[in-house]
Amino acid sequence: MLLPPPRGPLSAAVATALRQGVREPVVRSVREAAPRVQAPLADADLQLALACCFELHFQGFDDVDDDREWDPDLLRLRAALVDAFVDGLRTSVPAPEAELLAMPLPEALRALVSADRNTPAASGYLLRQADV
Repeated sequence: MLLPPPRGPLSAAVATALRQGVREPVVRSVREAAPRVQAPLADADLQLALACCFELHFQGFDDVDDDREWDPDLLRLRAALVDAFVDGLRTSVPAPEAELLAMPLPEALRALVSADRNTPAASGYLLRQADV
């Protein structure tokens, strides 16, 4: 499998880093640009950049040297992308209440689904029918 075509500046920077090695200006530009992504959970450029970084640990790419997998500079670049994604996740998903965290997992899941008035039919069915 070859590297996919970039979807924007982040995935282009990752593709360049994978093929040619990471240079400090690239890491700096990613660290500056990644936190400014407006919708990190849905941004195709950020998601592709992350997917390419993580793919190195699975099958890799035919046009990327396998030694890049543990390149410290590339890992720093990936960390900046992950931080932007996790920040977006924390912003989008509210932290659970303390009492929910104290419950056993099956009870906590039931409480979460029961509290959601917009529960999709499949979740409601699983809540009522699934063995935990």
